[in-house]
Amino acid sequence: MENIDKYGIWRPGIFERFSFVKYGGSTRIFKKYLGLDPNRPVLSTFREQERLSYPLCKKRVAARFLISLLKKIAPGADSHQVIKTKLAHGNKILVVDHNFFKLSQQEKIEASLGFDGMVTSVSDATLFLSGADCPPVAFFDPINGVIGLVHSGWRGTVARISSECVKMMQRNFGTEAKHLVVSVGPSIAKNEFEVGGDVFTAFKNNGYAEDDLKKYFWPISLQKWLLDLPLVIKDQVIEAGVLAKNIECSSFTTSGNSNVFASARVSGGVEKIDSNFFLLSLV
Repeated sequence: MENIDKYGIWRPGIFERFSFVKYGGSTRIFKKYLGLDPNRPVLSTFREQERLSYPLCKKRVAARFLISLLKKIAPGADSHQVIKTKLAHGNKILVVDHNFFKLSQQEKIEASLGFDGMVTSVSDATLFLSGADCPPVAFFDPINGVIGLVHSGWRGTVARISSECVKMMQRNFGTEAKHLVVSVGPSIAKNEFEVGGDVFTAFKNNGYAEDDLKKYFWPISLQKWLLDLPLVIKDQVIEAGVLAKNIECSSFTTSGNSNVFASARVSGGVEKIDSNFFLLSLV
């Protein structure tokens, strides 16, 4: 069952029955537990040379925060094998294999540019994602021991990044979609996510059926809609072959539960994309 533990770590319920995958996210409660201001982002952004391997910046507050979070979510996980990509708001998925970890720091940075998702079967690897309203989507293949984590903002959702993640897991690891377990994490509430005509048009121009558009969008004025991103994502992974019973959409929202999660919309942009951290580990 989805919960926030005594340390302030959010965890989805759908992964609980598996012992070799750990997934969770930070909250304001966890920041307070560490003695940080719960209402401020931990960092503005990782500098490019620091975003993949935080031992380079281990004396920084952000690094200490990330290490502390990893210890609570996945005790014993290798802190040198935490991977984060620089978000490009597209649908490209990075395959993280053993050869990736053999690259130099600069080579890792260059190899990871332009990706909004990651998949790996490397034991003890941790995938790291940050956000402040956009849904994190976590994938786990318990048969082949594969994990995936994607950032699915509206642009990535238009481009079907979650479907692309399923395809990458199938292509590279022999995953069968019917075996996948999927968590759609906390994001902005559908009754708070107001979008303009550009977003509606982007979905319409990318092959979304009229019946689906009516399901995902609620018009509130001539050129304004409310958008249900988690529902779009759920439908995408079902269409990719994932069983509905294996998908859990968080009941927490960053806007409705802004006392727990950071929200860019609620804060007026003060709390940006790096405010909520999510870590997915194979252990």
